[in-house]
Amino acid sequence: MCLLLAFTAATGVNAQGAVCAEVKIEIPQSVSLERQAFNAKLGIDNGTDAELQQFGVNVEFMDDAGNAVIGSSDPNNTTAKFFLRLDDTPGIVGGVDGAGVIGARVQAQANWLIIPAAGTGGTTAAGRIYYVGATITYTQAGEAKTVSVVPDTITVEPQPLLELDYFLPTDVYADDPFTAIVEPSEPFTLGVRIKNVGGGAARHTRIESAQPSIVENQQGLVIGFNIEGSFVQNQPAQPTLLLDFGQIDASSSKVGRWLMTTTLLGRFSAFNAEYTHDDALGGALTSLIDSVTPHELVKDVRVDLNGRDAVRDFLALDIGTYRTYESEGTDIQVVDRSQGASLANQPDNRYLLTFTPSTLSTFARVPDASHGTLRVAGAIRVADGSELPLENVWLSRSRQSGGSGTGFNYFLNLYDARGSGSYLIAFENAAQASVSGSVYRDLNSNGVREGNEPGIAACPVRLVGTVAGDAIDTSVITNAMGDYSFTSLQSSTYSLTVGDMPGLENGMHATGSAGGSITPTGITDVAVPAGGTLGGYLFAKRSTSPTPHADSTVVLNTLTPSVTINEEATVRITIENRGPDVASGTLNFTVDSGLTVVSVSAGQGTINNGLWSFGTLQVQAESMLTLVVRPTRAGTFGIAATLAAGSDPDITNNTGHLNITASTSGGDLSFEDGFESKAQASASPLVRMLGATLAQPTTPGTASSPIDGNSEHRLGSDPANTRDSSDSAPRPTQLMIDGFESNDAPQGVQ
Repeated sequence: MCLLLAFTAATGVNAQGAVCAEVKIEIPQSVSLERQAFNAKLGIDNGTDAELQQFGVNVEFMDDAGNAVIGSSDPNNTTAKFFLRLDDTPGIVGGVDGAGVIGARVQAQANWLIIPAAGTGGTTAAGRIYYVGATITYTQAGEAKTVSVVPDTITVEPQPLLELDYFLPTDVYADDPFTAIVEPSEPFTLGVRIKNVGGGAARHTRIESAQPSIVENQQGLVIGFNIEGSFVQNQPAQPTLLLDFGQIDASSSKVGRWLMTTTLLGRFSAFNAEYTHDDALGGALTSLIDSVTPHELVKDVRVDLNGRDAVRDFLALDIGTYRTYESEGTDIQVVDRSQGASLANQPDNRYLLTFTPSTLSTFARVPDASHGTLRVAGAIRVADGSELPLENVWLSRSRQSGGSGTGFNYFLNLYDARGSGSYLIAFENAAQASVSGSVYRDLNSNGVREGNEPGIAACPVRLVGTVAGDAIDTSVITNAMGDYSFTSLQSSTYSLTVGDMPGLENGMHATGSAGGSITPTGITDVAVPAGGTLGGYLFAKRSTSPTPHADSTVVLNTLTPSVTINEEATVRITIENRGPDVASGTLNFTVDSGLTVVSVSAGQGTINNGLWSFGTLQVQAESMLTLVVRPTRAGTFGIAATLAAGSDPDITNNTGHLNITASTSGGDLSFEDGFESKAQASASPLVRMLGATLAQPTTPGTASSPIDGNSEHRLGSDPANTRDSSDSAPRPTQLMIDGFESNDAPQGVQ
């Protein structure tokens, strides 16, 4: 999966107006979920003194009524019910397509991976029964022979089928190149809704995103994009770019959001989504992704009709038509009442917004006469006095002259799922204030910052307070100079708290221009007036040791923990300096025998015989070593790394380790996109035995022997399955099919 964005920002002005530059951004993402698959094993025991030639196997599928259904090895054959992949053929030379050879007195085997297509399991909980058999052809001593393997049953569960809708706003706000001041970045939403329209639950559903990267920048625009945080439903996700949706039941939906920022004000002029499927796992044939659709996001709103959940929904503009995409899966067209809507001034800083009522959901946008100097404090429906969700009334702005001017147009926007048509909206002064200061090393512990006392980078500072009954709780990280700043604040009283740093303790803090009360961990009672610019709030840190400290960490990761023999795996070893001082040193990495190192590279420093001398690493900086390995035999092999970067207050994160598991076949699913296989759901095979005779009829035996932990029933000429040198025919075949569930990754980050 890849999200492709085109972003336009103004860079200057000439006689014709603003001069714009365009960059193209790419956000790789991987979607994974658990799905059902089967392993099929066909055993051939040639107990004769003559080899089998022109050996071929055709695996066949039938539904429960005995009608033939299509199984295909072509990942683009979307008419098939099953994808069939031949994984390996030990003992068979030349494969099973009619050119195979099985030597005399040789026991051979063919192994397939079988993955059902999305609708194969039906829509009921019981699933659907299918029969799996095979036709075997070969020649022996010049005589052509055909054997039919008696079919047995497998039960295919109902499968999920996912529709993904992505949402991104057009206009985003950050520093404006036409002003002298540096405006702060305003986070915006990149949203996704996963809707399961299939018959089965989507289990362990996840989307993992990479950070945005600029892939085209012809004008050399100095700009950056970043994902700052993420949410599933209304809940913050872990501090990672991974959204874990858990289980999405059939006919239900879940939503997720990434909060993004940019360093320059501008607009997204294009938004597309491309996705591909892993052909080795069935490609389009077995994909559980039905569609991926991008939308222009107007606003995160909430449909507050009776019976709806409290999770925010998406108001989108689809080629001139407004529509809400609800978190519960409902899509509702929204009537645009902007034309003819009016805004009338009322007492006590209130306004009356009116438009023609509707029985449908409505949206209205009218000019904001305050030009953004007021802030929405609340809104009620005049008809019944009920409150609108505050997220459904908002102010916005856009560049004049279609995005090429230097000024802005300001608007008041309202969305109502009930469409009553008359609203009383309360405003308050929106003059924004700021609070700033520094965190520094108090070398002489006197509580006064002196010229030789450096700032501390990457230190968290937290601001909390209450505005109009809403809790304010936000945090920033100090820059390389130790400075921090909170902007876009409303008038209120706030508290500041400084975070912990390894090897340092709090000293004597100092209040700034508006005063406050000093505590051991921060400053309280900071009264911020409307439009005020408060500075000088200093937090002192003293070293607990005279030796410089750098909390350095090492993390190993790979997208392909399970591979086949001779398949390459990429391992990334990332080191990070969490401060408070600069780190320098080396990293030693080792690779178990059984893995061949194909290549090794690093973002900085030198590498020699498993020792990476990375030089220096600034505070809050990271660097990466990339290792490409290839297994030479089956097994589990380790890669370990040990970091030595000077005095470290926490040595528990100085080592890392991961395993690469190599297999000879697809006994378990291995995904190139890096999603781990799930363990076999049951030790009992879904298909116990399929038997047939390769030559003249023999008397079935009754003995059984365990193979790979499952009971494999063998037909033979004698109960003990012993081999007699007088045998004149190959032993019968056995076809076992084991059912298991595994993560499906039809697209992903390479």
